[in-house]
Amino acid sequence: MEKLTSEEISNKTMGYTILKAAVPIAELVISLIAMAILTKVFKDGFNLIAAAIWLVITVAAAFMIDFMVGYKFRAAQVAAVMDAVTVGEISEDMKSMANELVQERFPSCNEYLGYRNRVVGALSQLQKKVNTFAEHRMKHPVFGKLIALAQVFIGRALSFTYDLILAYTFWRDGKPLNTSASDALAAYYYRWQSIVENIIKVALMLIGIIVFVFIVIFAFTAPVFTQSFGSILAGGLAAAACGVFVARAIKVFFESNYMIRMMPAFFEEAKYLELNDEEYGVVCRESSKYRKLYSMAANEPKQTAAPVENYNTVE
Repeated sequence: MEKLTSEEISNKTMGYTILKAAVPIAELVISLIAMAILTKVFKDGFNLIAAAIWLVITVAAAFMIDFMVGYKFRAAQVAAVMDAVTVGEISEDMKSMANELVQERFPSCNEYLGYRNRVVGALSQLQKKVNTFAEHRMKHPVFGKLIALAQVFIGRALSFTYDLILAYTFWRDGKPLNTSASDALAAYYYRWQSIVENIIKVALMLIGIIVFVFIVIFAFTAPVFTQSFGSILAGGLAAAACGVFVARAIKVFFESNYMIRMMPAFFEEAKYLELNDEEYGVVCRESSKYRKLYSMAANEPKQTAAPVENYNTVE
């Protein structure tokens, strides 16, 4: 059986990528509609109270759409890519297969949210340590200082690493949810150099793209929105929202590309990595949230591992 290339997997799962990108655009539409309504309500002038109301509506709408709809597109794509990487082919009934895996692991959005919060919390703490390791490898001292100041932005830029952890939980290895997550996080922590080559350069490039898109969108839309809404404050906020949500939509395509490219290396490391209690203890000391997840995993009923046969990796 010929191995699928990254490009083939990307093309076959592009529908999911487009749906993921449509989520922030839908959130932007709701935000702009809310702004239009509020500028009509506050006829005497769009003030700070109106801005606060708009911000609450925008954030709440974004959270609810991500919570109720967005996660399904993201999780389904990760499940489909995982199947392509580990089995070596795309299922003819890819959508049904991916939806089945998502439903099996996360019967409700509440369960997914709980899982995501546990994994993202642990990953963000471990990522800071990984970034510290990586910055020491940068030859120019100024880069190291910038990286230290930009930890939060780097973590967000590398959010596709969460998809790698999520993929491992979909892998048919018979492990419970938290056990799979803790094993995958430990594999990433110990093998990040093999999984994400030039990790800091990748992060800085993504940050640069996001900032560039935001500045361009803001510069072009601020005058338009200011004139449309009749307020500098309303126009500036609407333009900022436009910049943020459009940048998020564009970032989706880069994230999906990196996730697909990195997943074979991740599974190569995660599948065969065997750690002892002391090594798990090191990871627990680096992250209090990982320690909590590891403790939850230790209390899960164990199942017999049954790895997928015909394991292949993408070239």
